[in-house]
Amino acid sequence: MKGLKKIRKLNRITMKKLGEKVDVAESTISLYESSKRQPDFNTLQKIASYFKVSTDFLISGFDRVSLSHNIQKVIGNDSYEGFAEKTNIDLDELISLCKGSAIEQPSLETINKIISNNTHNSYVLDHVLLSDAGYLDEAFIMKKDEELLHESVKFDNKIKTIESLEFHTPEDAMKFILEQPVLMNFGGYDLDKMTDDEIMALAEDLLLTMKIGIERMKKKQK
Repeated sequence: MKGLKKIRKLNRITMKKLGEKVDVAESTISLYESSKRQPDFNTLQKIASYFKVSTDFLISGFDRVSLSHNIQKVIGNDSYEGFAEKTNIDLDELISLCKGSAIEQPSLETINKIISNNTHNSYVLDHVLLSDAGYLDEAFIMKKDEELLHESVKFDNKIKTIESLEFHTPEDAMKFILEQPVLMNFGGYDLDKMTDDEIMALAEDLLLTMKIGIERMKKKQK
C-alpha cells in the first residue's frame, strides 16, 4: 500500500497505535506498508476513514478521482492539447490524469507545471493538487504558507485600519474601546460613569498608543 506509510508518518502515528485503531497487529501494518500483504476490504475502509483519505490513495499513493476532478478545474475551458502544449506536459499523461486512469503517481514536476498554470482557482487549490497527487509534505508546507500569508494580510489590513481611524462621535469611541480585549480584561474604570468627553479622550489615548507601537514595529523591520 503505497500511500499508507506517507499518511501515517505525516500524522505522526506509530504502526502500533494505528494497529490498535483498526484492530490489527503492528506487524500486520508493517506488512501492509511494504505491500507484502493487502488488507481486507473492512480494514482498508477503517484505515481510510481514520486518516480521512480515499482507499485509492492508500493503495496507489495518490487519489486518482480527486486529482482528476481538480486538474479539470485548472484546465477550465482549455483543451487537453492546448494545456499540454502550454505546460509542456505529455498529452497522453495529461489525458490519463484527467480521466482518472493513470497507473503511476504523477511526478512532482508534472504537478508543479499544473500548479504554475492554475489561473482559475489560485492558491487554495494548489496544496489540494499536491495532496491528491500524494506529495503530502509539500502540500502541508504550502498550506501552512497559505495560512501565514492569510494572517499577514489580515494583520496588514488591521494596521491600515488603525492608521486611518478617527472618532467622530462618543459612540464610535465606545465601540473602539469595547473591541480592545486587553483593556477590557484589565478593568479599573467604569465606562457607564464616564462622560462623553472622557470616553472620547480614552479612545484617543488608546489609538495614539497603538499608532506609536505600529511606528516602532515598522522601524524595526527596516
